[in-house]
Amino acid sequence: LMSATKRIEVRSSLESSQKKIAAEKKKLLEATIAGGIGTMEAEVKAAVERGESFIVLDVNLGVDSKAVKQAMKVLNKEAKTTAVLCFSEEEPGSGGKLLCFAFVPEAMQKEGLAANDWVNAALGECGGRGAFFRV
Repeated sequence: LMSATKRIEVRSSLESSQKKIAAEKKKLLEATIAGGIGTMEAEVKAAVERGESFIVLDVNLGVDSKAVKQAMKVLNKEAKTTAVLCFSEEEPGSGGKLLCFAFVPEAMQKEGLAANDWVNAALGECGGRGAFFRV
């Protein structure tokens, strides 16, 4: 048996530890996302310079929807002439959740390439399904 005072101390210590762990996880996720977006941006710029009409990238963003919004802002700025399909695994090598998103420039959309169709076709190959939203 544990006294009420001791239980309060233990509970408080546990809550403090949980908050520290959550803060560290958040820092790690932010660093991962920043690195993934930086790498993606460099690869997209290189593909645009080479004149490629489309590229498929394995980006390291985890499965965070806020990271997708950040990535789409970069793609909207950098990929004016290149369609981009991106994949990101929950944790690299985990075989867990997979995130897939695409950016298609307006000119290519008018030619018939739809981002949602591209994503759904890619996810269909790995047994997944997609949702579509505009950023």
